[in-house]
Amino acid sequence: MSKPNLRVGSIVPLFSGQENKIAALEKRDGLVCHYCQHPLARFHKRCTAIEYHAEFWWTPEGGDQRPGHYPVYESFLPAGCKPIELDHKTPRSKGGSNKLDNLVLACPDCNARKSDRYSYEEFKAMAAQL
Repeated sequence: MSKPNLRVGSIVPLFSGQENKIAALEKRDGLVCHYCQHPLARFHKRCTAIEYHAEFWWTPEGGDQRPGHYPVYESFLPAGCKPIELDHKTPRSKGGSNKLDNLVLACPDCNARKSDRYSYEEFKAMAAQL
């Protein structure tokens, strides 16, 4: 088997199942927390090594793997950034939808503080005072 087309030190973004929504919200609002304006970023992964596996092996993510060379990754965020979370203006528990007009990008701190305890308008006003 040939080695993967990666070098140790290569960096690639990690994608979530929500990538299309995140990209649309980033284009609409920028890559900052909607409430506190803190910079946000996608997790990235850095190739830290290339390992050779001589026999079939199993991974939790991918199941059975063929023998060959495989990259080993570590996850990281760019310096000074917080991870991206999607927040519902009207929480799903209160009838909100997953449509883009009900979603904003938020940092984990704001998303946890808002939860479903505050309306969008109440929390936006609170965050502006912090």
